[in-house]
Amino acid sequence: MDVSGYLQKIAGSVRTKKYLLFLQKSRLVPESELRVLSKAAEHALPQHISIRLDDPNEGLKVLGVKNIEIVVLHHSLMGSSAELVGLAKRLKERKKVTIIFITNDEQGLIEAYRSDMALYEEMDDFVAAPVDPAELFRKLQKMGNVEARAAKRFSVDVPVKIRKVEDDTSVDVKLDDLSLVGCGIEVDSALGIQRGQQLQVQIPLQRFGIFHPQYADYLRLALRVRRVSIRGDNLGCSIEHLTSMQHDCLVNLLEQVSKRQRLAKMNPKQRRGAQLNA
Repeated sequence: MDVSGYLQKIAGSVRTKKYLLFLQKSRLVPESELRVLSKAAEHALPQHISIRLDDPNEGLKVLGVKNIEIVVLHHSLMGSSAELVGLAKRLKERKKVTIIFITNDEQGLIEAYRSDMALYEEMDDFVAAPVDPAELFRKLQKMGNVEARAAKRFSVDVPVKIRKVEDDTSVDVKLDDLSLVGCGIEVDSALGIQRGQQLQVQIPLQRFGIFHPQYADYLRLALRVRRVSIRGDNLGCSIEHLTSMQHDCLVNLLEQVSKRQRLAKMNPKQRRGAQLNA
Protein backbone atom coordinates (compact mmCIF):
# COMPACT_ATOMS: atom_id res chain seq x y z
CA MET A 1 0.00 0.00 0.00
CA ASP A 2 1.37 3.43 -0.92
CA VAL A 3 1.57 6.33 1.53
CA SER A 4 -1.55 8.03 0.11
CA GLY A 5 -3.62 4.87 0.48
CA TYR A 6 -2.34 4.32 4.01
CA LEU A 7 -3.25 7.86 5.07
CA GLN A 8 -6.72 7.49 3.58
CA LYS A 9 -7.18 4.25 5.51
CA ILE A 10 -6.11 5.93 8.74
CA ALA A 11 -8.43 8.89 8.09
CA GLY A 12 -11.31 6.52 7.42
CA SER A 13 -10.78 4.64 10.68
CA VAL A 14 -10.69 7.90 12.64
CA ARG A 15 -14.01 9.02 11.17
CA THR A 16 -15.70 5.82 12.36
CA LYS A 17 -15.06 6.66 16.02
CA LYS A 18 -18.04 7.97 17.95
CA TYR A 19 -17.79 10.57 20.69
CA LEU A 20 -19.91 11.73 23.61
CA LEU A 21 -19.24 15.29 24.74
CA PHE A 22 -19.78 16.38 28.36
CA LEU A 23 -19.97 20.16 28.87
CA GLN A 24 -19.96 21.14 32.55
CA LYS A 25 -18.20 23.30 35.12
CA SER A 26 -16.51 20.39 36.86
CA ARG A 27 -15.52 22.42 39.94
CA LEU A 28 -19.23 23.20 40.54
CA VAL A 29 -20.43 19.59 40.19
CA PRO A 30 -20.21 17.26 43.22
CA GLU A 31 -17.70 14.46 42.78
CA SER A 32 -20.46 11.87 43.35
CA GLU A 33 -22.50 13.32 40.48
CA LEU A 34 -19.49 13.34 38.16
CA ARG A 35 -19.05 9.63 38.89
CA VAL A 36 -22.73 8.95 38.15
CA LEU A 37 -22.49 10.76 34.80
CA SER A 38 -19.32 8.93 33.87
CA LYS A 39 -20.57 5.46 34.84
CA ALA A 40 -23.93 5.92 33.11
CA ALA A 41 -22.18 6.91 29.87
CA GLU A 42 -19.67 4.07 30.17
CA HIS A 43 -22.39 1.41 30.50
CA ALA A 44 -25.03 2.93 28.18
CA LEU A 45 -22.68 3.91 25.35
CA PRO A 46 -19.65 1.57 25.44
CA GLN A 47 -18.99 2.29 21.75
CA HIS A 48 -18.57 6.02 22.40
CA ILE A 49 -15.45 7.82 23.61
CA SER A 50 -16.18 10.48 26.23
CA ILE A 51 -14.76 14.00 26.05
CA ARG A 52 -15.16 16.35 29.04
CA LEU A 53 -14.81 20.12 28.70
CA ASP A 54 -15.55 23.08 30.95
CA ASP A 55 -15.52 25.76 28.27
CA PRO A 56 -18.55 26.10 25.91
CA ASN A 57 -16.37 27.69 23.23
CA GLU A 58 -14.02 24.71 23.31
CA GLY A 59 -17.09 22.50 22.94
CA LEU A 60 -18.12 24.39 19.81
CA LYS A 61 -14.62 23.98 18.39
CA VAL A 62 -14.38 20.24 19.03
CA LEU A 63 -17.57 19.63 17.03
CA GLY A 64 -15.57 20.48 13.93
CA VAL A 65 -12.80 17.96 14.52
CA LYS A 66 -14.45 15.00 16.27
CA ASN A 67 -17.41 12.82 15.34
CA ILE A 68 -19.56 14.04 18.25
CA GLU A 69 -22.98 12.37 18.23
CA ILE A 70 -24.36 13.22 21.68
CA VAL A 71 -23.76 16.20 23.96
CA VAL A 72 -24.53 16.27 27.69
CA LEU A 73 -25.17 19.85 28.84
CA HIS A 74 -24.97 20.32 32.62
CA HIS A 75 -26.77 23.19 34.36
CA SER A 76 -23.50 24.20 36.08
CA LEU A 77 -22.33 25.55 32.75
CA MET A 78 -24.74 28.50 32.58
CA GLY A 79 -26.61 30.79 34.94
CA SER A 80 -30.07 29.97 33.60
CA SER A 81 -32.02 27.44 31.57
CA ALA A 82 -32.52 30.02 28.82
CA GLU A 83 -28.73 30.41 28.48
CA LEU A 84 -28.27 26.63 28.45
CA VAL A 85 -30.84 26.27 25.66
CA GLY A 86 -29.12 29.12 23.81
CA LEU A 87 -25.87 27.16 23.92
CA ALA A 88 -27.67 24.02 22.71
CA LYS A 89 -28.98 25.96 19.73
CA ARG A 90 -25.48 27.21 18.88
CA LEU A 91 -24.19 23.63 19.04
CA LYS A 92 -26.91 22.41 16.68
CA GLU A 93 -26.26 25.23 14.25
CA ARG A 94 -22.64 24.06 14.17
CA LYS A 95 -23.40 20.33 13.83
CA LYS A 96 -26.33 17.89 13.93
CA VAL A 97 -26.04 16.46 17.44
CA THR A 98 -28.45 15.02 19.98
CA ILE A 99 -28.50 16.81 23.34
CA ILE A 100 -29.41 15.65 26.82
CA PHE A 101 -29.72 18.35 29.47
CA ILE A 102 -28.92 17.86 33.15
CA THR A 103 -31.16 20.49 34.71
CA ASN A 104 -31.96 21.94 38.13
CA ASP A 105 -34.88 23.91 36.67
CA GLU A 106 -37.12 21.46 34.84
CA GLN A 107 -39.97 23.85 34.03
CA GLY A 108 -37.65 26.66 33.00
CA LEU A 109 -35.78 24.32 30.66
CA ILE A 110 -38.99 23.05 29.06
CA GLU A 111 -40.30 26.57 28.51
CA ALA A 112 -37.00 27.81 27.04
CA TYR A 113 -36.68 24.76 24.78
CA ARG A 114 -40.23 25.06 23.45
CA SER A 115 -39.72 28.76 22.84
CA ASP A 116 -36.35 28.64 21.08
CA MET A 117 -35.86 25.11 19.75
CA ALA A 118 -39.25 23.79 18.67
CA LEU A 119 -37.92 23.14 15.15
CA TYR A 120 -34.90 21.14 16.27
CA GLU A 121 -34.02 17.69 17.53
CA GLU A 122 -36.85 15.27 18.30
CA MET A 123 -34.52 13.02 20.29
CA ASP A 124 -33.31 15.72 22.71
CA ASP A 125 -34.15 14.96 26.33
CA PHE A 126 -33.34 15.96 29.91
CA VAL A 127 -32.68 14.47 33.32
CA ALA A 128 -33.43 16.43 36.48
CA ALA A 129 -30.77 16.88 39.14
CA PRO A 130 -29.97 15.13 41.41
CA VAL A 131 -29.43 12.61 38.64
CA ASP A 132 -31.13 9.22 38.75
CA PRO A 133 -28.47 6.86 37.33
CA ALA A 134 -31.04 4.43 35.92
CA GLU A 135 -32.97 7.19 34.13
CA LEU A 136 -29.81 8.68 32.64
CA PHE A 137 -28.64 5.22 31.55
CA ARG A 138 -31.94 4.51 29.75
CA LYS A 139 -32.00 7.84 27.94
CA LEU A 140 -28.37 7.68 26.84
CA GLN A 141 -28.84 4.10 25.64
CA LYS A 142 -31.89 5.12 23.61
CA MET A 143 -29.94 7.95 22.00
CA GLY A 144 -27.12 5.60 21.11
CA ASN A 145 -29.32 2.87 19.64
CA VAL A 146 -31.79 4.95 17.67
CA GLU A 147 -30.85 6.91 14.55
CA ALA A 148 -32.20 10.27 15.67
CA ARG A 149 -33.58 12.82 13.30
CA ALA A 150 -31.63 16.02 13.37
CA ALA A 151 -34.75 18.17 13.33
CA LYS A 152 -38.49 17.93 13.80
CA ARG A 153 -40.31 17.13 10.59
CA PHE A 154 -43.55 18.90 9.74
CA SER A 155 -46.18 17.49 7.42
CA VAL A 156 -46.77 20.01 4.60
CA ASP A 157 -48.39 18.04 1.74
CA VAL A 158 -47.95 20.65 -1.02
CA PRO A 159 -47.21 20.28 -4.75
CA VAL A 160 -43.70 21.39 -5.67
CA LYS A 161 -41.34 21.17 -8.60
CA ILE A 162 -37.99 19.40 -8.43
CA ARG A 163 -35.11 19.62 -10.89
CA LYS A 164 -32.73 16.73 -11.47
CA VAL A 165 -29.28 18.32 -11.52
CA GLU A 166 -27.67 15.62 -13.67
CA ASP A 167 -29.86 16.22 -16.73
CA ASP A 168 -31.52 19.55 -15.82
CA THR A 169 -35.05 18.16 -16.19
CA SER A 170 -37.94 19.31 -13.98
CA VAL A 171 -40.96 17.34 -12.75
CA ASP A 172 -43.98 18.02 -10.54
CA VAL A 173 -44.01 16.08 -7.26
CA LYS A 174 -45.49 16.36 -3.77
CA LEU A 175 -43.56 17.60 -0.74
CA ASP A 176 -44.75 15.34 2.09
CA ASP A 177 -42.75 16.74 4.99
CA LEU A 178 -40.08 19.31 5.69
CA SER A 179 -37.53 20.10 8.39
CA LEU A 180 -34.46 22.27 8.90
CA VAL A 181 -32.25 19.48 7.56
CA GLY A 182 -34.30 17.47 5.08
CA CYS A 183 -37.60 16.56 3.49
CA GLY A 184 -39.74 13.71 2.22
CA ILE A 185 -40.92 13.76 -1.40
CA GLU A 186 -43.57 11.65 -3.14
CA VAL A 187 -42.61 10.94 -6.76
CA ASP A 188 -43.62 8.80 -9.72
CA SER A 189 -41.62 5.57 -9.40
CA ALA A 190 -41.14 5.61 -13.17
CA LEU A 191 -38.68 8.48 -12.72
CA GLY A 192 -36.17 5.99 -11.38
CA ILE A 193 -34.55 8.41 -8.94
CA GLN A 194 -31.74 6.73 -7.01
CA ARG A 195 -29.95 7.26 -3.72
CA GLY A 196 -27.17 9.82 -3.99
CA GLN A 197 -28.75 11.86 -6.80
CA GLN A 198 -28.73 15.65 -6.49
CA LEU A 199 -32.00 17.56 -6.81
CA GLN A 200 -33.26 21.09 -6.43
CA VAL A 201 -36.70 21.67 -4.93
CA GLN A 202 -38.71 24.82 -5.58
CA ILE A 203 -41.04 25.56 -2.64
CA PRO A 204 -43.89 28.04 -3.27
CA LEU A 205 -43.64 30.53 -0.41
CA GLN A 206 -47.05 32.02 -1.15
CA ARG A 207 -48.64 28.75 0.01
CA PHE A 208 -47.35 29.63 3.50
CA GLY A 209 -48.24 33.33 3.42
CA ILE A 210 -44.61 34.40 2.91
CA PHE A 211 -43.05 36.84 0.46
CA HIS A 212 -39.26 37.02 0.68
CA PRO A 213 -37.49 40.18 -0.60
CA GLN A 214 -34.65 38.07 -2.01
CA TYR A 215 -36.40 34.90 -3.16
CA ALA A 216 -39.81 36.46 -4.01
CA ASP A 217 -42.35 33.63 -4.39
CA TYR A 218 -40.09 30.56 -4.31
CA LEU A 219 -37.45 29.12 -1.99
CA ARG A 220 -35.05 26.87 -3.89
CA LEU A 221 -33.06 24.32 -1.91
CA ALA A 222 -30.32 21.91 -2.99
CA LEU A 223 -31.08 18.31 -1.98
CA ARG A 224 -29.35 14.96 -1.99
CA VAL A 225 -31.39 11.74 -2.04
CA ARG A 226 -30.52 9.69 1.06
CA ARG A 227 -33.29 7.05 1.04
CA VAL A 228 -35.59 5.59 -1.60
CA SER A 229 -38.63 3.50 -0.63
CA ILE A 230 -38.80 -0.07 -1.85
CA ARG A 231 -41.50 0.96 -4.34
CA GLY A 232 -39.38 3.88 -5.54
CA ASP A 233 -42.19 6.39 -4.99
CA ASN A 234 -40.97 8.09 -1.82
CA LEU A 235 -37.66 9.86 -1.29
CA GLY A 236 -35.90 10.92 1.89
CA CYS A 237 -33.62 13.87 1.12
CA SER A 238 -31.11 15.94 3.05
CA ILE A 239 -30.75 19.68 2.47
CA GLU A 240 -27.29 20.56 1.18
CA HIS A 241 -25.38 23.88 1.14
CA LEU A 242 -27.93 25.92 3.13
CA THR A 243 -26.97 29.62 3.22
CA SER A 244 -27.78 31.82 6.22
CA MET A 245 -30.50 33.61 4.22
CA GLN A 246 -32.03 30.31 3.10
CA HIS A 247 -31.87 29.08 6.70
CA ASP A 248 -33.75 32.15 7.97
CA CYS A 249 -36.39 31.80 5.26
CA LEU A 250 -36.81 28.09 6.01
CA VAL A 251 -37.16 28.80 9.74
CA ASN A 252 -39.85 31.39 8.96
CA LEU A 253 -41.68 28.88 6.75
CA LEU A 254 -41.59 26.11 9.37
CA GLU A 255 -42.77 28.50 12.07
CA GLN A 256 -45.79 29.31 9.89
CA VAL A 257 -46.48 25.59 9.40
CA SER A 258 -46.14 24.95 13.15
CA LYS A 259 -48.49 27.84 13.95
CA ARG A 260 -51.14 26.55 11.52
CA GLN A 261 -50.92 23.06 12.97
CA ARG A 262 -51.36 24.38 16.51
CA LEU A 263 -54.38 26.44 15.44
CA ALA A 264 -55.91 23.44 13.70
CA LYS A 265 -55.85 21.47 16.98
CA MET A 266 -57.62 24.22 18.97
CA ASN A 267 -61.35 24.53 19.47
CA PRO A 268 -63.01 27.63 17.88
CA LYS A 269 -62.82 29.68 21.10
CA GLN A 270 -59.13 28.92 21.64
CA ARG A 271 -58.41 29.65 17.97
CA ARG A 272 -60.02 33.10 18.15
CA GLY A 273 -58.02 33.94 21.27
CA ALA A 274 -54.76 32.80 19.69
CA GLN A 275 -55.43 34.86 16.56
CA LEU A 276 -56.20 37.96 18.62
CA ASN A 277 -52.96 37.54 20.60
CA ALA A 278 -50.83 36.93 17.51
